[in-house]
Amino acid sequence: KCGKPMRQDPDTLDTWFSSALWPFSTLGWPDKTEEMDYFYPTNTLVTGYDIIPFWVMRMMFSGLEHTGQVPFDTVLIHGLVRDSQGRKMSKSLGNFVLVHDLIQQLDPQVLRFFLASAHYRRPLKFSEAALQEAAVNLEKVQTTFKNARYRLETAVDALPEAAERLAKFEAIEAEEMDDDFNAANGMTVLYQWLKEWNVYLEQEVVSAAVLEALLEKAAVLCGIFGIVEKQEALLDDDIQALIDERLEARKAKNFARSDEIR
Repeated sequence: KCGKPMRQDPDTLDTWFSSALWPFSTLGWPDKTEEMDYFYPTNTLVTGYDIIPFWVMRMMFSGLEHTGQVPFDTVLIHGLVRDSQGRKMSKSLGNFVLVHDLIQQLDPQVLRFFLASAHYRRPLKFSEAALQEAAVNLEKVQTTFKNARYRLETAVDALPEAAERLAKFEAIEAEEMDDDFNAANGMTVLYQWLKEWNVYLEQEVVSAAVLEALLEKAAVLCGIFGIVEKQEALLDDDIQALIDERLEARKAKNFARSDEIR
């Protein structure tokens, strides 16, 4: 069909074969290096279900063959982020988005809020409308934080019903998150908790002890989703200083400090 004899390039390395070597070939293998000692084997691989036979299985048997150890002991399999039509994102369709581009346009916490809106095993449809909804809901959370801080300035030290009120809030737990990390149900708990909190904040007199306890619990509950109270952004110089420190830590093979900064 080509009109002339064809010859396969002898230097071409199969994509999935080279990917299978990635867990240890990037760490200096076959030499015994500090990176190999520190990073291999690791604990958990997080991946989509669509490449289990292509990549995950190949990494496992390649690791066993060349190092005698599997590269990880746990595989967390998640669903795929799809476009608004339910199609798999791909370069050929041109329907993909880059996280780097998204966080230039919106608060990264909006993206986290969006990703937590569905169970991690299920497909998640990406759209501008979904991001806008996540932004609105995140703003509600941040407003509740702000109102609580404001009311704390005039809160009284003690109220007779403080213990009872605290007990009511403590009864709302995110146990659903223990069910296979069900973030969608966890979000439902978060909304229920915020609703009760906002009702309390509308009272004429509030307890400082209750508010402090609520803010502490809110930090834990929201922290599960990577949501933090809105704070003053780091200055560019501060960010660059952390980047430089992390690079120096990696050069010095101080991987523990490098991971901490990351």
